[in-house]
Amino acid sequence: MGEVANLICARFGNIPARVLCVLVLVCQGALLDYCLAFYLNLNWLGWITADIVVVCLWLYALITSYRYFRQKWMSPGLARIGDELPFAFISWFVYACLYVPRVAIIFKWEIADELTDHDWFGPNALKTTLALSAPLFLLLLYGHHDAKPHTNRKNYVDRLALGVTFDILDSLELLDILFVQESRVILTFELENAILSFACIVFFLPTVALFELRKNRSDGEVASVNFGVLYSLLFMLLVNVPFLVIRMLLWNIYNQDVSVFLIKNVMLLIIGFKDIWENVGPHGPKKCSECDGTFHPDHIEPHKEKCVPEEAIELHDGQTESEASKLPVEAHSSV
Repeated sequence: MGEVANLICARFGNIPARVLCVLVLVCQGALLDYCLAFYLNLNWLGWITADIVVVCLWLYALITSYRYFRQKWMSPGLARIGDELPFAFISWFVYACLYVPRVAIIFKWEIADELTDHDWFGPNALKTTLALSAPLFLLLLYGHHDAKPHTNRKNYVDRLALGVTFDILDSLELLDILFVQESRVILTFELENAILSFACIVFFLPTVALFELRKNRSDGEVASVNFGVLYSLLFMLLVNVPFLVIRMLLWNIYNQDVSVFLIKNVMLLIIGFKDIWENVGPHGPKKCSECDGTFHPDHIEPHKEKCVPEEAIELHDGQTESEASKLPVEAHSSV
């Protein structure tokens, strides 16, 4: 039964999620291009070229990850390379570089201001299109890992998916105030730019999250302490602190309703301080003196028992090669 299960996973594992990921990506790009072309001019259809580049990159990344996991499922005894995500963070970064400019154009060129509920592509359609970034992140993330259920790595992946998804939805909720036909609020130029800038920054931060996940492997190896602190600070200072301040301003100066995401910002700030303490405190990650890798405290001792410095491996390989090169000579002399 185990061999049959591995064969099924190898053939069909995560294929629906990968197909759905590409379909959602194409759908979002097409709708954004339609919005720009319809409300500005047809020259903006040139963004289709950018969409093709992103789709091709994501297809390559998803197919590569599928082949890797298929090989591992088909050969359970094969030495494990690691749960790294070599293409996920690159794919998302390229996607964000081509997604954010269109979002900025839609809001700065007052396309969002003109949308009404009577339009075919109205405010709700635009919000839904922008919100597709959240499921896209989930599909890309789960398409690039195969962590076993009920393991520490699976719990970490789920936590990362939940946190980043909420940050994306948080930024989109904040952009609601820029739909003037609905909010009936005229903001100052500085506050409008601040809202748009920080909301767009959020779409780049999943790149850091995916890169951080690449450094957290199933064998207990984690990102360095400095990177862990930097990761927490980025999400605190570029998401939750500015969003909390902006919402307080909207509440007290513009008399806007309090968003439930305000509490989310406070909670994640507390969690951020906790994560920083866990990195720099006495129970933080430990560094291996042999290989300079950083490991979870529970895994550092088992790792040290089997850790061999790279220099020793190279020296051993060199000795093996030299001994092998002597064999023909010795055989010839014996003759």
